[in-house]
Amino acid sequence: MCSRLMAGSEELVQSLKRTVDNHNVSFVDAADSAGYKIHPDDLHNVFLNQDAYFAFIELHIEQGPILEKEGIPIGIVTAIAAPASIKVEFEGNGGHAGAVLMPARNDAGLAAAELALAVEKHVLESGSIDTVGTVDIRDIDEKRRNDVIEKVHKSAIDISKIRGVELSEFKIINQDPPALSDKSVINAMEFAAKQLGLEYKLMISRAYHDSLFMARISPMGMIFIPCYKGYSHKPEEFASPEDMANGVQMLALTMAKLSLE
Repeated sequence: MCSRLMAGSEELVQSLKRTVDNHNVSFVDAADSAGYKIHPDDLHNVFLNQDAYFAFIELHIEQGPILEKEGIPIGIVTAIAAPASIKVEFEGNGGHAGAVLMPARNDAGLAAAELALAVEKHVLESGSIDTVGTVDIRDIDEKRRNDVIEKVHKSAIDISKIRGVELSEFKIINQDPPALSDKSVINAMEFAAKQLGLEYKLMISRAYHDSLFMARISPMGMIFIPCYKGYSHKPEEFASPEDMANGVQMLALTMAKLSLE
């Protein structure tokens, strides 16, 4: 959220003004109760100018298994995928488990299951990426990602008709554009890796990062280090001291190289 605001997201400012939680508490009210008294318009004060940073460099664990599996200590990110999340809701009709036979049922659960398989099909055909549980489509090619969304929408409509259920909601929750790492930043990171004698891999980030939004106001780059089995956001998340040290040295030398330009 912070990086979105720093990058000047007026949409987020307006969303924070009107969004409430399950207890009807707004963001502003929650901040107030925590001791931060703010006016919604104050959020504009954190917007940064386009020339605020010469470059924005982020060091992060990969959050995936590739670097660890391949035994490569450094990942240099060339692009961050454009994420889009969709909320889909089917409504069916209940019936007695014994008295209402399956052909007579309007099962919303099976409609959702069929749509999940349709999402997988469309994604595999396109070469894009989806995640399990929600419809979350990510790609560095924005048009290809949006084409998948359209196919998923059409499938949802077709499934609802065939199964006799109502497609009560098909809502795009967010649809962010992709971000490309700046060429000069990539060059500086490659220089740093070679100077340090560290093998590296050029790779795409398919996870959200602050850099996705900071790229809107500044040249951007990311450095990945390996993490245990690709785990993140769970107790088993782990990066070795050696890998962390490599990452810090990469970050420092990259910044030093850029400071000379």
